[in-house]
Amino acid sequence: MKSALIVATMVFGATASAVHSEPRQPVPRTEQVGYADLDLGSKGGDAALARRIRGASDRVCDVGGMQTLEQFEISSRCYSAALADGQRQMNHVIAARKSGPMLAGAALTISRR
Repeated sequence: MKSALIVATMVFGATASAVHSEPRQPVPRTEQVGYADLDLGSKGGDAALARRIRGASDRVCDVGGMQTLEQFEISSRCYSAALADGQRQMNHVIAARKSGPMLAGAALTISRR
């Protein structure tokens, strides 16, 4: 029993060390979110763009994974700000499309805040 506990501790320790020693992928500072393929103003198109904005906000703010409490708070604030800005941009694009003229761009920019 004692040797099984020692082996389990060694395996867990080795696994934990391996997880922390892997290099992290660099986090992008901005990400373009395309919408040219969406029918904005429709429920489906708006929902698809909102999902893309959430995903981009998640990636640029490095949400998830192993984080300290301080890192979690920073990434959570970043996510909230990036999401709000993305939604503001989305609402602006939808309003502009409804008013008639088409916008030249077909992408929003989600940035780390």
